[in-house]
Amino acid sequence: MTGSLTAALDVELHKLAASRVIRTTTVLLVAGITILTTALTHAVRSGNDQISAQLGPLADATGWALLTGVAAQITAAGGLLAFGVALSWLVGREFSDATITGLFAQPLTPALSTAACTGSPAHR
Repeated sequence: MTGSLTAALDVELHKLAASRVIRTTTVLLVAGITILTTALTHAVRSGNDQISAQLGPLADATGWALLTGVAAQITAAGGLLAFGVALSWLVGREFSDATITGLFAQPLTPALSTAACTGSPAHR
């Protein structure tokens, strides 16, 4: 990575780590996945027909298959919501800091854009 890209990533990671919004979203996502997975797994094991009907074929699974399947479904929905909150905060922060125009100010060559996406060094 180039020095300026590394510096930019470092600044953004520090902003994310210092943000109460991101920390709260992360804690709520992890706690929500844990609580809902535990509750749904327990409900299926207890024979709750409504939950079993909602889980479909996954309700017949046991052990790790049930746990990871339920967790994957909850993570998909919760992760989408958490990503939306984080992205909204990020864009809002760029607007409030008046740095949003800087994102579009300098054109990139296709090689630099590819290097940024893949993490490989740019070839000019």
